Amino acid sequence: MKKIGKLFTLAVIVVGLLAGSEAAASAAPAAQTDKLSALVRSYSDCDGVDVVKVGNLGTSLLRNLIRASVMEDIGDPDARAILGLIRDIKGITIMDYEDAPKRVRDAINAEIGAIYSKKENLLMEVKDEGDKMYIFAASDAKGADLKDLVLYTPTDGAIIWIKGKISAEAIARLAR
Repeated sequence: MKKIGKLFTLAVIVVGLLAGSEAAASAAPAAQTDKLSALVRSYSDCDGVDVVKVGNLGTSLLRNLIRASVMEDIGDPDARAILGLIRDIKGITIMDYEDAPKRVRDAINAEIGAIYSKKENLLMEVKDEGDKMYIFAASDAKGADLKDLVLYTPTDGAIIWIKGKISAEAIARLAR
């Protein structure tokens, strides 16, 4: 799971660059999030698959911890941007299946490919030294908020799913 942190950081920067643009992703059908949730549930007990879920209570506690640190340094614009960024996040799911048997990895990749086959919610595709990362999300009509951000790296066998809304303005402030 070492690369997940690096990929997540890259994705935050990339999404930050997109946040100031007029391009907005289309609304995510509920069917996509339902299918993604079912995929995580169905493979979570497989050998070599690690799943970490942080629910609404966990994200609430995280917000409170960040809020407490912001109060210590009320003038820190980065701390305020982070607080704005996570204000409406309802949960985070991380699924690492890099160590799963090849047939399981292939099956997960095929299902993710089917869920996002139309790529209408593709924000960005990144290729780096043979590795690929896809960033999917929905947004409102104005592009002010991203919803249900999914970072997917088939070559590394990782999915990071940030559930809820993420303020594009907060991402842009943090990326500056």
